[in-house]
Amino acid sequence: MNIKNADKAKGRRGGKMFRLQYALPALLFSMLWMISCSPSRPAAQENVVLIIVDTLRPDRLGCYGCPLGTSPNIDTLSAEGVHFSQVATSAPVTSPSVSAILTSTYPVFHNVRYNGRFFLSDSSTTLAEVLRQHGYATRAFVGGFPLDARFKINQGFDVYDSDFSTSVKKKERNWIGHEVEGFERTAAEVNERAFQWLNAHKDRKFFLLIHYFDPHWPYEPPAPYDQRFESPYNGEVAYMDEHVGRLL
Repeated sequence: MNIKNADKAKGRRGGKMFRLQYALPALLFSMLWMISCSPSRPAAQENVVLIIVDTLRPDRLGCYGCPLGTSPNIDTLSAEGVHFSQVATSAPVTSPSVSAILTSTYPVFHNVRYNGRFFLSDSSTTLAEVLRQHGYATRAFVGGFPLDARFKINQGFDVYDSDFSTSVKKKERNWIGHEVEGFERTAAEVNERAFQWLNAHKDRKFFLLIHYFDPHWPYEPPAPYDQRFESPYNGEVAYMDEHVGRLL
């Protein structure tokens, strides 16, 4: 986030507090979605889809009052489902938050305290492990390196796709001691890999985890979203929302 000159006089501490305020709902848009819950379809055939969007601010979603039209697909899903007005996360960073979502435990139990420096404990039981024991095919397609398989968040997934090497956003870097060939994938790339699997396995009972990283810095929305909004962050949110719609 950019801090205006007037805010700089308040010192670095004030800026950090402002960023933390909006980092807390980093995993705000996480949904456990039961597909085809019609009474006419046997419960045994219900699929589970968990969508997590990294660093997504609630005040950029129409369902939380944003008037800019950045999230029509998420807004529709919210209107048709259960909408929470108060959301809290166990940690303001990706890896600990997602570990908490998948294990229903706090960082002190699942052992992931920060991005890149901790690994999910082998003693943890994940949602993927539970569903796999109940006959679900378990697949994950992630958009950001903080959820790379090396951090052991892949426990319980038959396939955990965290290959960033071919991404259009490929950037070699060193990140918290890790050599990273590619750090993120666009929502379109995540969906492409997910759709390939879904087309081949759509008749199986499955648990699908989709992680979008687009609203994360640096804010570089593709055309036409780079021109549609004054803020490039808003463009990233709208671009991500388009691909949420395609997934649904």
